[in-house]
This record gives sequence, structure tokens and C-alpha cells, in this order.
Amino acid sequence: MKPILIFLAGLCFFTLSQAQTIQKDKSAANSAVVSIKQTDSLNLEIEKKEIQLNQKLQDATQTINYLNSVIGSFGQILTILGIFIAVVALALPIIMYQFGIKPSQRALKELESNIDSRLSAYLKETRNKTINQALDDMEHGNLEKKNQAIAYLSITHPEGLSDQQRFKIYSLLVKGSDLPAVRTNLGFILGTTKNEYADLIFKNQVMLKDPVLKAMAYMYYSKTGFLNYRETIAELINSAEKPIEKFVTLITMLGQHSHQDVLTLINDEKLLDLIALSEMDNVMQHAIFVLEHQKLTKEQIEQSYLQQKSDQIASGNSIL
Repeated sequence: MKPILIFLAGLCFFTLSQAQTIQKDKSAANSAVVSIKQTDSLNLEIEKKEIQLNQKLQDATQTINYLNSVIGSFGQILTILGIFIAVVALALPIIMYQFGIKPSQRALKELESNIDSRLSAYLKETRNKTINQALDDMEHGNLEKKNQAIAYLSITHPEGLSDQQRFKIYSLLVKGSDLPAVRTNLGFILGTTKNEYADLIFKNQVMLKDPVLKAMAYMYYSKTGFLNYRETIAELINSAEKPIEKFVTLITMLGQHSHQDVLTLINDEKLLDLIALSEMDNVMQHAIFVLEHQKLTKEQIEQSYLQQKSDQIASGNSIL
């Protein structure tokens, strides 16, 4: 009986031992499986980290390369900028001289050489404005303004008037004025040089009924060549109450400007025939006075038509 019990007890002990051993093996196996899983998970994590690290390394490499290229570009830019600044520093004095100092010197020289012409142009412009104002005052101003305008124009050299100013004077003369001084000054100014507006006045017999304009007309004829107005002069002398006075006025005016015109006049049969023979001695006396100042030769006077007319009185003969 005891041996059986001992056997059974040993069998139970063996069974329990085997069961514990199996249980330990299972636990070890489970631990190994868990360890393997943990290792795989760790490997995956490591691979992910490696991938991320490689990506960051690539990004860092690209950033470094970019920064290197930027730094290199800045270096090139700074080099070019330095060269540009050096060129500008060298060229700036030359540029300042060529475009600043030299033009100023040229302008100064031009100013020095043209200052007379510029001053003359300025004075001419100022004079024209003053003349225009005086003409306006003659037309629209009160008596005081008109007298001031007359005083100014009487001391102003009338040559060099613009065409517009001459037309203005012509218009004022055609319109007429109650003041003889106004008509005298306007006629004198307009008749200083030959121009179309003066011709319109001094060839117009209606306008020449004004004694003031008639006196200015003889001055105009003598200045601009009396042969251009020979027909008008003949009408004036022929229509005058005392033709000899007009002829003497004409020869006196001519004597102030041209000895050739005086010589032409004393040989002008048409104009001299308008003078009565009884007045020829007076004409001859005035003519001799004028001719002496013109330095005509005695032969020129003796051969003139005026001398022949004078001789007619002495001889009592008529020239056919």
C-alpha cells in the first residue's frame, strides 16, 4: 500500500513539476513574442526616425545651398556695386564739369556777348508797350492823357514801328481828332518812313484837305522820293490859292534830304509850269538859297528848266 501511495505521490509531484515547467515555458514564449513585437515596433519607429532625419538633412542641405547661393549673389552684387561706385566717383567730376560748370561758363560768355542785344530787345519791347499805351490814350483817354501821349510821342523816335502800330495810327487819322497836335504827331510818326498806310493818307485828296496833314504830306514826299507822288503834288500845287508857296515848301523840304531830288525838281517841267511866270523870280530866289546849301554847281543851275523859266521873264519870250 505504501509503495502505491509513494508512487502516486511521486506521480503527482512529477505532474505538478511538468505543469509548472510548461507554464514557465508558455510564459517565456509569450515574453519572447512580446519582445519580438516590441523589437519590430522599435525597428519601425527607428526607420521612421531615420526617414524623418534624412528628410531634415536634405532640407538643411538645400537651405545651406540656398544660403550659399544668396551669399554668393550678394557678394557679386556688392562687387558690382563697388565697381559702379568707383566709376561714378571717377566720372562725377567730369560729368559735373561737362553738364554743370561748362554750360554755365558758355551761358556766361553768351550773356556777356549778347547782353547788348538782349538789353536792346528789352528796351524795344518796353518802348513798343509804351507807344501802344500812348496810342490808346490818344483814342480813349481824357484831355490830360492825350496831352501826355502827345508829349511822349513827340520825343520818341518814330522809326521801327510795327505794322499793327502803323495801322492804329492810320485808323486814328481817318477817324479824325479835334486836337491839331494829335493830328500833327500822328501824321509825323506815320510819315517818317515809306509804308502803305502813309500812302493811303498822303495820296488821298480828301484827307489832304486838312492843313495839318497837308503839311505832313510834303515832309513825307521829300523823305520817300517826291517822284513817287508827282501826280498828287501837282494836284496840291494846282489847287492851292498860292501855288508858289506850296512849291517853295516842297523845294525847301527836298533841300533837307537830297540834292538829287532838288536838281530833279528844278528840271520838272510839269510842276514848274504850274507856277505863274510872275512868281518865277521868287521861286528862283528860294531855289538859289536851297541849291547853295546842296552844293550844286553853277552849270547845273544855269542848265536847269527853272533857269530857263526865269530867263523868259527877263527876255519877255515864251518857251514853246
